[in-house]
Amino acid sequence: MRERNIKFHVDAVQVVGKRKIDVEKIGIDYLSFSGHKFYGPKGIGGLYIRDTEGVFPLIHGGGQEMAMRSGTENLVAIAGLSKAAEEAYINIDRWDIHCWECKTYLMTLLDKSHTGAIFNGLTDYENSISNTLNIVIPGIRAEALAALMEKKHGIIISIGSACSNNKTKKLSHVLEAMRVSETDIQGSIRVSFGRFTTLEDIQKFVHSLECCVDMLLKISYVA
Repeated sequence: MRERNIKFHVDAVQVVGKRKIDVEKIGIDYLSFSGHKFYGPKGIGGLYIRDTEGVFPLIHGGGQEMAMRSGTENLVAIAGLSKAAEEAYINIDRWDIHCWECKTYLMTLLDKSHTGAIFNGLTDYENSISNTLNIVIPGIRAEALAALMEKKHGIIISIGSACSNNKTKKLSHVLEAMRVSETDIQGSIRVSFGRFTTLEDIQKFVHSLECCVDMLLKISYVA
């Protein structure tokens, strides 16, 4: 792309702080990330710019942010982001190994469960991140399962995909692009875990999932 003067931007929100990423090796021109994804404050992120030439500010004024974005900086959030990035840099390999252990353990338990869980997308280490798993529960609507898991067990799960909003009205375009059927998209949930998740938490989650799936299937059968 560079020989055609095409700039390469990477939305790296889901990977920064979880896996090492080499902007030089990949040839990235712009890379965006969000602090809360690696235990920093919410509401702050960053943008890597290889070459600021040709990039012009949308907001003019006092010249802050190297004259790229004028306005008062949120110094507390910036400091929090900096500290979180420092911690992630030091511990990224250890955190990744821990999350991968949690993920593989979860997949093993789900394979043994009676939920009939099916995994969306690739699940090997090289082609997926370690801290999330997207699952289809056949015969179950995801929003009903998410509501029941929270109410009965205090467990929060997401529905659809990480890049899908307003899910009750519109199917996840990410899962559609993966050629997941409409029925399976409506039954897809996303499970995330991190440095503080334990294997006991994974066991509790699977037990809770089985209980809620059984309850919803009974309701559906009666209806």
